[in-house]
Amino acid sequence: MVSQIDLAPTVLGMMNLNYTSRFIGLDIYKTAETSDRVFISNYQDMGYIRSGKLVILSPKQRVTMFQPDFIRGMAKPIPLEDSLMNEAIVWYQGDSYLVRKGSYTLQK
Repeated sequence: MVSQIDLAPTVLGMMNLNYTSRFIGLDIYKTAETSDRVFISNYQDMGYIRSGKLVILSPKQRVTMFQPDFIRGMAKPIPLEDSLMNEAIVWYQGDSYLVRKGSYTLQK
């Protein structure tokens, strides 16, 4: 599984550039097929898919969880799992902190 956040590391990898980054996305050509975490977002919601479950973090601290069916393009709501919800929050808050601190830069 891949998402838009994997684009930059994948393109840099395809260009054989030697770089160090703090991207949370992955170079899809250098990632094990068993990797099952994906980050997705739109202008307001942020999603995190792991272990076949989708957590959506929305404005005003709203959190929902779904069991996606990627074949049919549907998802059914499921009860929140605190561990997966907290994992999603940590990823996005950690990145937000790095951006605000000015530490999220590409280094050659």
